Amino acid sequence: MPIRDFFCTPVSDVSDVSEVRDVPRGVCRDTAHVLQPTVSLAVLLVALLCASVVSPTARADDTPEVRTSVRTVPARQGIITQPVRAYGIVAADGASVTTLSVPYAAHLVRWRVARGQAVTRGAPLFDVMADPAAVLAAQQARSALDVAQRELARTRALYDGHLATASQLDAASKALEDARQADVAQRLLGLRPGSITVNAPFNGVVLQMSAAQGDALQPGAAVMQLSRGGTQAGNTGNLELSVEPSDVRSLHVGDAVTVRTLAAQSDARPTEGHIVNVGAAIDSQTQQVTVMATLATTGTDLLPGSHVVADILPSGTLHWIVPRSSVLNDENGAFLFQVDPHRKAHRVAVVVRVERDASYGIDGPLTASWPVISTGNYELQDGGSVKPEAVR
Repeated sequence: MPIRDFFCTPVSDVSDVSEVRDVPRGVCRDTAHVLQPTVSLAVLLVALLCASVVSPTARADDTPEVRTSVRTVPARQGIITQPVRAYGIVAADGASVTTLSVPYAAHLVRWRVARGQAVTRGAPLFDVMADPAAVLAAQQARSALDVAQRELARTRALYDGHLATASQLDAASKALEDARQADVAQRLLGLRPGSITVNAPFNGVVLQMSAAQGDALQPGAAVMQLSRGGTQAGNTGNLELSVEPSDVRSLHVGDAVTVRTLAAQSDARPTEGHIVNVGAAIDSQTQQVTVMATLATTGTDLLPGSHVVADILPSGTLHWIVPRSSVLNDENGAFLFQVDPHRKAHRVAVVVRVERDASYGIDGPLTASWPVISTGNYELQDGGSVKPEAVR
């Protein structure tokens, strides 16, 4: 039935006139129709009913998909090393160190230098006085030589006069030769009465002084150590480093070493060197392993005795190299996100193997063709939509 017929009834259809009188206000007696406001209300109700049955799926399809803006870097593999930090001291190279001693018994009279002092060739180092017994032995050797020379001359004269045999002449000749050799040996020792000054055999630096003034020196006992060359061109220094036992396994002979002095207010550039020996035992005092390195000290502040800090670069291994910001951690361990061709984020579990500067060396089942999310990954979920922006 039409809305008009439903809400309005003609008056002529009413059999009882009293019913007409009881028609409510708002009904036109001449047309018997309901007023327009009632029709408007009905139309509004029908419209709301139609709107309520519209498919919710259709409305969802009209809503744009939300994508998280992220920055990515290419997934790449490479050789990466984790530096080993060590501390140590610069010592003189063993090949350039000379130990000075006195070959005869003596007393140290006076030091002419101090520890750490640079000296030139021929400069006085210390004064000694030979032991009287040593001086006496040298004098006896000279006198024995004189006696042997006179004895040989006398025996030769007797032999010429047929008053001495050939064996006597040979014995006199041998005695002279023995006396001559003994005298030469004493002269090589440099023995003479009074004070004797020992001079520097080359340009160098005084590293160690093993005796004090007035000490009795035994023949051949070390008096001092002198390092050849000082800071002159071509000098090399040994670097004695202390390394944690857990880090020693990654070190090998030939690994690069970058050294900086710990001296205050030093702006010297780092010095490069390499490892020459890796210790195989733990020092009982430091509980660390000694690693020896060699480096050039020409034109540097690394004088013998300098305390330094060194970064050792072991031989690298192959890993995935990613920025530190790309690796996250939760209760399940370390992970990162990669972006597939459909711009969906995929979580990948990884293991951090190497830490160096702003990068990690990691292992894990990464897809080489998918970029790695480096920024914007904190709020991501596995399978979430992203809007990648490559890092330039």
